[in-house]
Amino acid sequence: STLGLPTRWAAILCLLAALFCLIQPSASVKEHDFKKCDQSGFCKRNRAYADNANAHSSTWSSPYEVLPETAKFKDGQWQAVILKTINNGEKAALPITVSLLKSGVARISIDEEKRQKKEIELRHNSKARKERYNEAEDWVIVGGLELDKQAQVAFQDKSQANIKYG
Repeated sequence: STLGLPTRWAAILCLLAALFCLIQPSASVKEHDFKKCDQSGFCKRNRAYADNANAHSSTWSSPYEVLPETAKFKDGQWQAVILKTINNGEKAALPITVSLLKSGVARISIDEEKRQKKEIELRHNSKARKERYNEAEDWVIVGGLELDKQAQVAFQDKSQANIKYG
């Protein structure tokens, strides 16, 4: 059966009204309330880093390297040191901890060793604390911070480690 003319017009008007209702919320977004990548130092640095890696893809190699001799796994935590080669050949140690939680979450923490030891120089003799804010888990981790002590190393060699947990 075919729809009568008045029913068809009613359906079209309902569709147009629904579309009109969607236009208003999208038009009310204020673009200036949101940062673009070129306005964010973090984004700008990482975008430039990725662009440089793409431009030199045939010769580019990662400046990061996990030191296999530092890797250890105990009671649901895997720890190692990442070595970063900085532009002038200087090396920076970045300790990494991967905590495997009973909730099934893997929490990853990386920081500069110099910062952890408070051996960094702050600009302009700043009175700011030298260590990073380290209480994010109090606000954002759902399911608790209890480690999965049943986690086990399933396979490990000099290039990889596979850990079974959860």
